[in-house]
Amino acid sequence: MNFYNKFLKLCIEVGEKPSAVAERAGLSRSQVTRWKSGKGITDASVVKIANYFGVDPGSLVSDDSPIIYLNHEVDEEELEFEKELQIMRDDPATRSLLRSGHGLTKEQIDAVTVIMENMRRGNGSNY
Repeated sequence: MNFYNKFLKLCIEVGEKPSAVAERAGLSRSQVTRWKSGKGITDASVVKIANYFGVDPGSLVSDDSPIIYLNHEVDEEELEFEKELQIMRDDPATRSLLRSGHGLTKEQIDAVTVIMENMRRGNGSNY
């Protein structure tokens, strides 16, 4: 996830518009437009946005890193879950699989999980 998408996610979480957040953080509204179009962001701007939201600046600019909130202890399980969520967001096949399973009962999901685990192990005859 790129900087702008992380910035937008944070804005949505707090219920604020990106341009309003930028201004409150001491930046201009036009910078938000630049970020949205994929233009770079300065280190100083990253720090201002990170301070505004209370997050780690490095996690905002690293495409591979989930957003790390500084107002609570970092939980390794939570970080791993965030990485898995990012994979799901980025992979169309995984998104399709998740959508296909929407509405299944717990028992049905458990059965599908067993089938998938067998497929992954190369044990195709057991499903």
